[in-house]
Amino acid sequence: MNKQPEITERTRETFIQALWIMLKKQPINKITIGELSRVAGYNRGTFYEYFNDIYDIMREAEDELVCAFQNHMTEKFPEGAMSPADEDAALASAVEFFDEQEDKLLTLIGENGDPSFFDTLSSELFPFLNRIAGIKYNKFSDYITVHATSTVVNILREWIKKGKDLEKKELVELLFMLIGKGTLGVAESEDFR
Repeated sequence: MNKQPEITERTRETFIQALWIMLKKQPINKITIGELSRVAGYNRGTFYEYFNDIYDIMREAEDELVCAFQNHMTEKFPEGAMSPADEDAALASAVEFFDEQEDKLLTLIGENGDPSFFDTLSSELFPFLNRIAGIKYNKFSDYITVHATSTVVNILREWIKKGKDLEKKELVELLFMLIGKGTLGVAESEDFR
């Protein structure tokens, strides 16, 4: 491809945006390169200049979303210890990202989406939650962080599915309590009865 980089990137992005549109209507295994190319406004040959197959573009779309999450979090919370105020802000920032990317996330967790995507997103959330929880490394620490990560991701997924029925502040409080006190501790708390 001897095209200008901005044109190349715009064409690639157009294909990815067309994929998001099509995933709202049908699963990835039902989307053809021809249909996707028509929605993008290009021909099949142009598609193959950028992607190997339909699963390649799906991986790239998901990778873009994960990269955006990484950038969103590391921009606000560079490596290092977190203060208690940062801990609250980090969860709020994750909630903010899920809120901003609701359309794409709903597509990925919907019936036409990719269930494995949330495993990928969970692995990206893992280091931030480890820092938030301040877990000291021992033989249990990875298990504890995996539990916290899956809790956060699944709560955020449920929040989006339920049309964001909680205020962001309430959601952050709930997440922080679940990480700090655990499920039973929160269930028994007067604040959540």
